[in-house]
Order: sequence, then structure tokens, then C-alpha cells
Amino acid sequence: MNPGFIRSSILCLLMTVFLCPNTSESQCSIPWLDNCIDQVNVCGLTDINGIPCTIIPYANTSNCNQVCGKPADNIMWLCFLSNGGQITVQMTVSNCTVNGTGLEMGIGNNCCSSLACQTTCSGPGVYTMTATLPACKFTFLYIDGCAGDVCDFVITASGPGALGPQIPFLEPIKGNQNVCKGACAQKYSIVQGTTCRSIQKKWTLDGLVVGGNSKDVILNFPEEGDFELCATTTMKGGGSMNVCDQVLTECITIQVRKPTALVGPDRYLCPEQVPFYWLNTWIYEEGIYSAEYQVGGCCYYDSVVQFNFLLAPKNDYVYFIGCDTTDFYEDAKTKQKFNTCQLFQEITLSKSSSPFRCDSSYFLTAVFLDYRYKMDEICRDSLVLIANLENHTKSCLIDSFKSIVKYHWYLKSDSTRKLISADTFLNIKASGNYCVDMIVSSKLENQNKTCVYTLCRNININSYLPPTICPIGSQGGHPFFDPYTIDLNQLPTDAKEHRWRVEGGVIKTAGQGNDSTEVLIEWDPTAREGVVCYRYRNACFESEECCETVRLISSVSENSISELISLRPNPFSDEIILSTKQDLGIQQILVSDQWGRIVWRISEPRLSSNLLIRIPTANFQPGVYFLYGDSDQGRWVKRMVKMK
Repeated sequence: MNPGFIRSSILCLLMTVFLCPNTSESQCSIPWLDNCIDQVNVCGLTDINGIPCTIIPYANTSNCNQVCGKPADNIMWLCFLSNGGQITVQMTVSNCTVNGTGLEMGIGNNCCSSLACQTTCSGPGVYTMTATLPACKFTFLYIDGCAGDVCDFVITASGPGALGPQIPFLEPIKGNQNVCKGACAQKYSIVQGTTCRSIQKKWTLDGLVVGGNSKDVILNFPEEGDFELCATTTMKGGGSMNVCDQVLTECITIQVRKPTALVGPDRYLCPEQVPFYWLNTWIYEEGIYSAEYQVGGCCYYDSVVQFNFLLAPKNDYVYFIGCDTTDFYEDAKTKQKFNTCQLFQEITLSKSSSPFRCDSSYFLTAVFLDYRYKMDEICRDSLVLIANLENHTKSCLIDSFKSIVKYHWYLKSDSTRKLISADTFLNIKASGNYCVDMIVSSKLENQNKTCVYTLCRNININSYLPPTICPIGSQGGHPFFDPYTIDLNQLPTDAKEHRWRVEGGVIKTAGQGNDSTEVLIEWDPTAREGVVCYRYRNACFESEECCETVRLISSVSENSISELISLRPNPFSDEIILSTKQDLGIQQILVSDQWGRIVWRISEPRLSSNLLIRIPTANFQPGVYFLYGDSDQGRWVKRMVKMK
């Protein structure tokens, strides 16, 4: 028997008598209504197929006064739900009793609207209309008598839209039925065969509600066990009459298990990694360890690992010598730089050893040479360049650190750098640009380093040569004595080693006048010409010799002049008085000691009115002295003695 017919029959018993025609006449069991309300009377029009009915015989326009644009007369409604889709409704009309014009019909989604109409009104016969219905929406089939006609009719509906709403599962619940302990964010889904929006969904896990009104549910499984997951779908249809109510449940069993313990590869720990924190466990000793852990915060696993401890890598020793603080030591891995003295400084190298990438280290001992150097010029009987190399190196008290220094002098213009001296100094004889390489060879344990410090100096030898100075004295001599001197204003302050040379006479000054700026020369009375020469040294070089030629002439005898000159007293003490009997035209008078050193002189003396010249001698030392005179009459000499 048609289940829809059964439901309709039950509903008909609940309706008022005038809504259901006399079953003895028409046997109508369809719950037609004479007012339009959202109350489902049948679940799908197929529920009324083939059931004969008669339209109500009285005027009724309580909800609508028009049908498909035409005035309504004795209209009645049937509210139903559809699964959605195309529907074809066929109405067979018979036994019309009022005016024979028949019946008209329509389908709408509310009381007065029209999705399809059949308003031919041609009396008894078969009439058809077609429409496309929405799913799970209140839909109304209404019948109206043409001009109030009363007729029998039978409805036959076909097509998907004629069926009631269906909620079958197209597939079982989708999702992983075997999961690990601690599994999280596991997704489970159902696929339904309807688009009805009035369907309610509920998810339960072992009877506990875990989700609702969604085709998906996301679950976590923190514990082991077997769990039943069910998806229940409920469709409420027809309001309080529940004509279309449906409930569908689908279940699966989910097994939650901890995976088999995972045995990991042996672990090797570097010394700097111990103690090691592993899965909430501190590893202090070698051995096999087991611990539970979660992967990504979800699945739990038992992990089993053998831990082995590695020995610390053997430390190496590195030695370095830098030529100066700019020649720094840089570790290739850490990029650490050092330019100060280091004594077994430990340098840690992170993850540098193979094959386990443990930290290693080495001890650095470094010495950075600190030589302060300059070039000095000194005159030491010649021009000397001296390379001054002062060692200020801090050796960190490393006994094994040794250094030796060598010097290599050469001319800068010499591309071959030919050695001209290996001493710390170089005697300069000519102008040039002189260079010295100060070569420091150092040794620190197994390290050898050669550092070269170079200095150059451009020397102009002419700037060091002393100027030539010529002797000053008489240009015409005679067999007596002549004093010669030099211009002291021309003499450099560093002058020394005065040297005199005479031709045609002898130097009477002690020591041949060496180291004296003045000499007394006794000319040879037989020579016609004499030469007096002078040279000296400064701190660096000897000057060129300067010579003056002296024309020697015969002189008046000593006796003839001596008769005209008198000296008193002799021996003398504090003063010598020189007097002449006549004006001799005295040009110069000088006094020398017994070694030829001139101790007093006067040029162009002015005699007093009585022709006297006073010579002060208080500062003279006791001894023999010679008084020399130069006059128009010739030259003369007197021997005198100072007593104590």
C-alpha cells in the first residue's frame, strides 16, 4: 500500500468534514484545505496520484480572489514539499454538475503566485501543466471551479519534482579510521543527496555530541581505544504535522593506537653538548634511552636511541709572527683578528671537527714585531748614515721567540740592489739616494718570519763640504818672520784640524801651526818667492786647500834697524816700552812666545809724541818672547824674557 496514502488518510480523519468529500461518493482521502497556510499536507505529489476527489461545492476566496490572473470561485489548496526539479501534473476532470465548464489548476510557491497554470475550462477531460519546483520549499497545488463549477477530478503527478524530499547518503563517512594516539585535526565528512536547507546534522563520538549542522567534523584523539563516530541527519518537513520527517544515521569505527616504537640511529654527542636535553630527558651518561614524544604536536611515538659520547678533539698549537700591528692574525673560520701579543690563547671553532661537527679549538701564540726605525745623519770624519732600529716588541715572555737583524745598504737607482754595506751605518763619499733594508728574521717554535723595514735618504754631498778659506797675511816677505791668519767670520763653528803648509820658509808656530788659526812664518832669505797654504776639516769633510803666493824681497839688516829701536825693560814684567829715534813708518808689531804663538799684535800703531809704544804684558807667562816689527825701513825682531 502507498505510504503516502496512509499518511493522507490519517490526516483526513483529523480535518473537518467539509474538507474531505464523502468517501462513499468520491472516496477522497486527500487533506485539501479551503484556506492557504504553510502546513504540509502531503510529502510529494506522488502521494495523491490516482486518488479521486471532488472540489468543494461552495464559494471560497479567503486567501486569493484570483487564480492565474482570473477570478477565483471555489478554490482549495494542498501544501506539499518537493525534492526539486521538473514536475508534470495531469488532472482528469469528470462529473461536472453546475455549468459544465470544468476545473482550472495552478502551482505556486505561495498562496497566490503561479509557477504553472492550466485555465482552459473546457469541461470534463484531461488537463496538463508543467513546472520546475525548488527543493524543500513550501509549494501549493490549488484547484478552482471554472465559474464555480463542481466536478470530480483525479491528480497524477510525475517527474523528480513530484517526489518528496530525500536525504540519502551518497557515500559512507569519509575519514581515517586508523589513527595514532594523539592524532589531531582529523577531518571526517558526509555527502548527502539533497539540497534541502531544512536538514539538521549532528556528529557523535561514542554517543557524545562532537559537532553539528555541518557536513564536516574535525576531531582529536588524545587516547588509545576504539571509537564509534556517527553522522545523523534529520529533516523536519510539514511543520508540526511532521509529514516529511526523516532521520538517517551513518557510523564508522575509528581505531586509535600508539605506533610501534621507533628505533632511531645512534646519536653521538660532542663534549660541549653534554648534558643533552632530549624529549624531556637530560642525558648525562652514554646508553640506550626511550621516551614518548609527539610529532608536530599530534601523534605519540616511543623513540629509542643509543647515545654515545665523543672525546674532545685534540687541541692544536698555532704560532704566528706579525711584522707590525697591521700584519694581524685572522682566524679563517671565526674571522677573529689579533694584533697584540697572545700566549696560548684558546680559539674555539664551532662545529668544525669531522665527521660529527663537534666544537674544536686551538691555542694561539702570536708575537707582533714592534720596530721603531729612523735614519740619522752624523759627521764622524765623514758623512755617515746610521740606521736606528729600536726593538719594542712584546714577546709575552716566550722563551722560544728569537730575532736577528741584518742590514743591506744599496743605491736606490740600482735595480739589482747591490750591497754596498752590511753594517748599521754607511760612509757617504758622493751624492746619491741611499737605502737600507733592515731585515729582521724571527723564529717562534715552528714558524719563521722575515720582515723588512726600508728607509731611504737622498744625499747632496755639496751641502756638507766646508767652504774654502784662504790665509790672510803679507803678500811680500823678507827673511824675517811673517804672521798669517784666516778670517774667523768665514770659519764654520764645527771647524777643526787646521793645517798649514809653507814653501820657501818654515812655520815657527809650535806643531807646524796645526790646530791653530794663526801661524808665524820665517821666510828663507835666499828664496825669492814663497807659498803659504791653509785647509781645515769640519765634522764631515776636509776643505780644499787655499794657497797664497808671497813675493820675497831683501830686507834691511837687523842690526841697522835695531840701532833705531829700543825696548825696555828686558827682562820685562808688566809692560814693554818700545821707542824709536826717528819715525820708521811702523806698520805692524807683534809678539810671539817661544813656540811661535802670537800673544799680542798691533797694526799701524800710533806712536806718542816722544815716539813711544807701550805693550801690556801683565798676562804674559814667564818665558822667552820675540817681538817682530814691520816698518818702512824693513823688518826686525827682538828677543825678550819675562821673569817670574
